[in-house]
Amino acid sequence: DLTNLPLSTEQKIRLKEMIQLYRVGTSTARATAGWSIWWQIDDKGNARTGKLMKYLTNGHRDKTSRYSFNFVHAMMKHVGMYDDTKYRIESCLFGLHLVDIYPQADICIVESEKSALICSAFTNPEKQLWLATSGKNGLNRKKLQPLINRHRTIIIYPDKDGYEEWRRMANSIEYSKLTVSQEVNELWKPEDGEKADIADIFIRQLNNN
Repeated sequence: DLTNLPLSTEQKIRLKEMIQLYRVGTSTARATAGWSIWWQIDDKGNARTGKLMKYLTNGHRDKTSRYSFNFVHAMMKHVGMYDDTKYRIESCLFGLHLVDIYPQADICIVESEKSALICSAFTNPEKQLWLATSGKNGLNRKKLQPLINRHRTIIIYPDKDGYEEWRRMANSIEYSKLTVSQEVNELWKPEDGEKADIADIFIRQLNNN
């Protein structure tokens, strides 16, 4: 339960609201019962796929098990419901379905779906809308194209250990309204860990006040 994270009462209420807005699901399949499903819904409202993640009761990902994440289309393929020789799944940014609901918001991009959701509990979606790439290698121009087509302002928030890689990717995209935030580097403390992201910084600052 993500609401067991060390958040204030106000942020827990906002988090529950944003879980509904981002359409985060819960698996009922026997092998993955109770796992979170981070649906990738595109700007036309079509579900591309969903990333299944297993979490502990404290809201952190279960890293003790070898089998703790999967994708909906991979599970469908396993049971013969999806043929990747006839139809190829193209992933999209997590949260992309919200971009037209908040047309004036800056688009803030992180790696992790959970981090995007947590950050949304700290900010106003009218001003900052958080999307996720679903991994360090998920940042590319094709995924950003729906945002570029809308001439949206995009701010990328790399993880502490991924700054240089995302900075190089951002430079290669060559979009004038795309910037790379230094916030994680500027606010990071050793206690955050080398893999910290902006959500970790927000939570630490909240609990140090």
